Amino acid sequence: ERDAQVSKEAVMVPSKAALVNKIRWAIFERKCLKWERDAQDNSRDSIAEPQVTSSITISQWARTQFPYFTSCSNTHPTPKHPIYFENAGGSQVPQTVITTMTQALSHRHRDVQGNLWKHLARQTLLRIVGAKSNTSCPNGNDDHFCFLGNNATSLLHTLSQKIRSQWISETGHTNNREPKTYEIVIGRHNHDANIQPWLTLAANPPPNIHITTKFWNPDTNIAECLSSSTRLIALPHASNVLGTLYNIPQLCDTVANITHNQAIIVVDGVTAAPHRFVDLGSDEMSHVDYYVVSCHKLFGPHLGALIAKRTAVEQLRGSISIEDGAAVEDTDVYKLWERGTVNYEACAGVYGVGSYFEQLVASSAVGSSSSRSVTSIHEDIQQASECTSQQPLHLHPPTNNSNRNSDDPPLVSIPTIREAYRLMQNTEHFLVTALIAGLRQSNRVHLLEDRMDKSRLPIVSFIHDMISSQIIVSHCSDHDIVCRYGCFLSPRIVQ
Repeated sequence: ERDAQVSKEAVMVPSKAALVNKIRWAIFERKCLKWERDAQDNSRDSIAEPQVTSSITISQWARTQFPYFTSCSNTHPTPKHPIYFENAGGSQVPQTVITTMTQALSHRHRDVQGNLWKHLARQTLLRIVGAKSNTSCPNGNDDHFCFLGNNATSLLHTLSQKIRSQWISETGHTNNREPKTYEIVIGRHNHDANIQPWLTLAANPPPNIHITTKFWNPDTNIAECLSSSTRLIALPHASNVLGTLYNIPQLCDTVANITHNQAIIVVDGVTAAPHRFVDLGSDEMSHVDYYVVSCHKLFGPHLGALIAKRTAVEQLRGSISIEDGAAVEDTDVYKLWERGTVNYEACAGVYGVGSYFEQLVASSAVGSSSSRSVTSIHEDIQQASECTSQQPLHLHPPTNNSNRNSDDPPLVSIPTIREAYRLMQNTEHFLVTALIAGLRQSNRVHLLEDRMDKSRLPIVSFIHDMISSQIIVSHCSDHDIVCRYGCFLSPRIVQ
């Protein structure tokens, strides 16, 4: 009986070495099959191998920019090369972010450097998501604000309170009026951060307003959930569990047409922004009123940002105590949305994210020549990485806070950001394709989303028929593979 029990356990739980070897071998086989197919196609033969080499080179260069990876390799008696798959808790941080945050802590001067860091963080974030700043369209009214906060959850809660105040001002405080019915539509695949504020608002509606909520399932037509009474819709740009990227422009067009532009559109971009260029200022995204991101998922520190269209903010005029007709300066608007002091050190780190994007694009230029050997490319990138990581950023903030033009430190350009996202997307696709192919080797592994095209994000969730998720995570940790299990505050997807 004891032997039978041992045999049964051996079948249920494979050895650590066997599991790791299967994963490594599946990844290697996938690479070989891809190179073989490319070699058989003469028309692609000349470009296939450089593309593979480019993805590998960029990923290897990127690891040299993150102290988490370099310190693990240098301090351990046996060289270690950790694999960090834990995207839910935040990405690792590059040296440029650490350098700028250290500099902000080492030279603290609130009125000068503090305000400068806050300004640079806003401008950097607006560029990262492709939004319009007041400098890019100074005479228009279609630019964006960038409100900073502790995290995306708190910012969305603040937004819900301001919307509630606005609805109160629209309907008045008297109980003699006939109650109105407002509808809130919530994407079922949202993170809880973009669900709970709206459920709370519905449970505590303004006087004379009855609020109903509907959940939209992405497998159905969103038009079925909309009506002329819809006043707010909360959408995820991507699922943080499935990695599915939703067609926000198409969804917003449908919402705008059915609601006659009366519905406020709030999009959670926390999952999408680290992997795709949002291009929030484009015509296709023009219906998005509020777009929220979390910098700690975007190579940065813990800091949330709510990108808000100016016209949408102005429509919430009833939520702020300003006399009708009075001019409102941008500084006044920011004070009304950002209560208390913003984390200046985190703002400095956001500026460092822009610097990392610049270095990423520069590194790809170093390795762009297919005529050079891979070893030569790696040597040049390693040398450049060592130089850039040792060089502090020299910032000379202007003494006049109202003048933030020519004296400002340089900001990363939008074309550079576009190229950085292109490089990241290509590299991520190469890596996630190998990972999914390896997981598919076992018929006991069930992927929640197994598409391998470029329309999905590099987020892979799976379950095993016989091995619990907790055991898998623990086993991977023993082999320097960091991952995580749970519902990731998206329980409706798991259900």
